[in-house]
This record gives sequence, structure tokens and C-alpha cells, in this order.
Amino acid sequence: MKKVSFTDIAFLVLSLVLCLGSHFAFHACPAKSDGSWMVCHWAERVVTALGAVFVILSASRFFLEPKTKLGISISFLPLALVTALVPGVIVNLCMMKEMHCHTVMRPAVIVLSILLAALSVVDILVLLKKKQ
Repeated sequence: MKKVSFTDIAFLVLSLVLCLGSHFAFHACPAKSDGSWMVCHWAERVVTALGAVFVILSASRFFLEPKTKLGISISFLPLALVTALVPGVIVNLCMMKEMHCHTVMRPAVIVLSILLAALSVVDILVLLKKKQ
């Protein structure tokens, strides 16, 4: 195992919160009474899948060289942007702004995406400084 940094651990924790949280904690609206799903359910599914990608990439950082970690950190920037745009922009949410998907899921996804992007910028700067 390579040297583990604070950012490696922080990436993994934030990724796990995004992946598992979007499914269990700040999930979309529940199923309708007839058993069908509202449109926001699919936003939750996409965020969970993107969270899983973050988890896999974050976990792989524990075994990689700094140059490869730099590449992963750079890739996290557009991935975080896409993740933040999923609820409400890429995938529609419920029509009523008072629904759980608008009041809980979307803000949580945006905040976690911003944290992942900010951590990526910090990690990129640290890795570039160490490289010089």
C-alpha cells in the first residue's frame, strides 16, 4: 500500500456519503400509492451510480502513485459538476417545490458535489506542489 494522505481518506468518506446517502438518507420521494415511481427517483438512481464511481476511484487512490492520483483528482472536477447537475437539471424533479427531492436530496447532492470539487482542487494543488 502506498502512502495514504488526508485527501485519500476524505475523498473516500465524501464518496461513500454521496453514494449511500443518496439512497438511504437524503433519497428522493417515495413510491406512489400505486407502486410506481416519481421522476425524481431516477435522479436518485443516477446520483447513487455516480457516487459509486466516486467510491471506486477514491478507493483506488490508496494503491496508486501520486501522478495517477493527480489524474483522478482532475477527473473528479467534471464528475462532481455533472453530479451536482443531475437533480433538477439533467433529470427533472417533482413539480412541487415542497417535495423531499427539492428540499433534501438536491441540496445535499449539490453540497457534497461542491465539497468533492473543492477537495479535488486542493489535492491537485498539493500534488503539483510536491511534484515541483
